[in-house]
Amino acid sequence: MTRRFHLFHCKPDLAASALVDLVTFIGAGLVENGFTVTHGPEIPVGAAVLCFEGTYPDEETIRRIRSQGAVGCLVTEIISGGRFYDWMGHWDGGVRWQHFERSAGHFDFLWTTVPQNLEILGRYVRPHFIEIGYSPLIGIPDDVEPDIDFSYFGKMNPYRERILSDMARHFRVVAPGGTSNAAERDRIVRRTRFNIMLKQSPDWPLPSATRLASILQLERAVVRDWTLDQTRQSEAVPMAAEGQDFTDYCNEALKQDWRVLRGDAVDAFKRLRMKDIMEDA
Repeated sequence: MTRRFHLFHCKPDLAASALVDLVTFIGAGLVENGFTVTHGPEIPVGAAVLCFEGTYPDEETIRRIRSQGAVGCLVTEIISGGRFYDWMGHWDGGVRWQHFERSAGHFDFLWTTVPQNLEILGRYVRPHFIEIGYSPLIGIPDDVEPDIDFSYFGKMNPYRERILSDMARHFRVVAPGGTSNAAERDRIVRRTRFNIMLKQSPDWPLPSATRLASILQLERAVVRDWTLDQTRQSEAVPMAAEGQDFTDYCNEALKQDWRVLRGDAVDAFKRLRMKDIMEDA
C-alpha cells in the first residue's frame, strides 16, 4: 500500500481559503499514521489522492491516478433533494451535484463530514464518516490572557447578522466575518474568552466541524447555538437550549469561568484523535 497521500486542491493561497482547516487536520491525521502528505494542484506519481468535493481532476487524470494508487473524494456539503443544499443561493447546488455525480463512479473511496450523507453516497462506493478531532501536530496553545469577551469568524448572512447585532448591544463582540488569513484568525481566537459558533440558517442541522475543531485545538471556550443533530465532536461543547435566546445564553456563559468551560470541552475533544479517525478511514 502506498504511504504517500496527496490532498488535491487548486487554491493559490490555501491559508485564505475555506479548505485550510480540512487540509490541516486531515493531513495531520495522515502524517500521524505514517503517510508522507502533500497538497496542491500538482499530483505526484504514485500517491493516493483525496479530492475535495467541488474540485476534481479531469477523468484522464483520475484514470492515471487509479493505475498507480487510490483516488477518493471528501464531501463536506449537505446532500438534500438530489442536490447539494445551497439555501442562500450563493452557488447552484443542482449543478454542483451533477458535477459530483459525473466523477463519483471513478472514486475508490468516499469520505464525508456530514453523517446524513452516508446513505446517499453509498450508492457509489462504501462511504466513511470523517470527524475532525485533535492532533498534537497542529496549533500550539498559549497562556495569553484573553481580552475579548466574544468573537466570531465566518461568512455573514441574515441569520448570523441578526444574532450578532443583538449581542453587540450587550457585549464587546469582535466579528470581522471571514478572515483573510488562518494565522490572523487563530490570533483572535487566542485572545477570546468565548468563541461564537453559529449555524448557517435557523434549520441547519449541524455546527461546522472544522470551525469547532480549530477553536478547541487552540484550547479556547466555545458558545454555540442549538442544532438538531450532534456528533461526538459537537457533544464536547455545550449549546444553547432549543428556542433559547442566544444573547441570554451568552450572558449566562459570561458569568462562568471560561477556563472551566474550556477545560471540559478541550478534554473531550482531545479524546477524539485525528490519528484514530484517519486510521479507521
